[in-house]
Amino acid sequence: MSLQILLIDDSEADQHLLKSIIEREYPNCQIQAAYDGSEAIFLLKAQKNAVDIIFLDINMPGMNGYQFMEAYGQMLEKDKIPVYVLTSSSFKREAKLFSPYPCVLDLCSKSPSYDQVLKIIADTMNSTRLRVVSN
Repeated sequence: MSLQILLIDDSEADQHLLKSIIEREYPNCQIQAAYDGSEAIFLLKAQKNAVDIIFLDINMPGMNGYQFMEAYGQMLEKDKIPVYVLTSSSFKREAKLFSPYPCVLDLCSKSPSYDQVLKIIADTMNSTRLRVVSN
């Protein structure tokens, strides 16, 4: 099985942190990175949504996390990929802004803990929504 993950974050350091956590526990995982929302939309369209989890930063140059969700919300008609929003802002404020999007399953601190990342992946792998591809 190969889990497909998309990291959308303009910070190379944050991308590296998430990648190293994921690859340590799930070495067969396929991870793609986008530095803003427009690059992520391009990747999703090119892959025909063959992604299992999206980690989304909010504050990015170009298309930010909110704009990505607007475009992503219009892009697919059904069965959206689970999105985990990475934020350094107020969870209460962000939760309200992302509440119109049922595919946003949780908000995480900008640098999520090792255990938090592993729980997100394990929960997704146990979900019926998972689109894991066999190798």
